[in-house]
Amino acid sequence: AIYVDYLTLMHLPRKRDESLTDAIGAATKGFKAISKEFGCPTFIASQLTRKKGGDYGLDDLRSSDSPSMDANQVWIMSVQDEQRKAQHPSRYGVILNRVKWRGGPVGEFKLTFDAASSKIYEGECE
Repeated sequence: AIYVDYLTLMHLPRKRDESLTDAIGAATKGFKAISKEFGCPTFIASQLTRKKGGDYGLDDLRSSDSPSMDANQVWIMSVQDEQRKAQHPSRYGVILNRVKWRGGPVGEFKLTFDAASSKIYEGECE
């Protein structure tokens, strides 16, 4: 598997007149080609546009539409309850939402993040 943590922080070579959006598009197409050639999954993390509320979608991906267009699946992770996180920063609920899957249904999973162990557990935070 190939893991890229934070796509927009990568040093992306670009031509003088090429925008960051174009460079990100070229990078995601390149990762997809590598993934197909070697038959391995590729996971690319990217930042979302910050907004109030937790209803994030494909249009909230920052800097480019290419990651969502090139991907077979897109998952978005967000905090379930910002107030609870502020009151209990060591353990709080997160939502893992599959907003795109070319091979099946989309939907969300409610999970629990434990800061002490940096692990995510199945099931909603109590």
